[in-house]
Amino acid sequence: MKPRIYITRKLDNQAVNPLQKNFDVGMWESESESVPRDILLQEVVEVDG
Repeated sequence: MKPRIYITRKLDNQAVNPLQKNFDVGMWESESESVPRDILLQEVVEVDG
């Protein structure tokens, strides 16, 4: 099982694809809006490190 990471701003696939080789990647889908606090707190419970 791959370690899980969470990206807090939407990145281009060019940046995300290499990460997906080594990590289970979660990502907020907005480039311009910050992740709401409640969602961020839910996501960080599941990430590694």
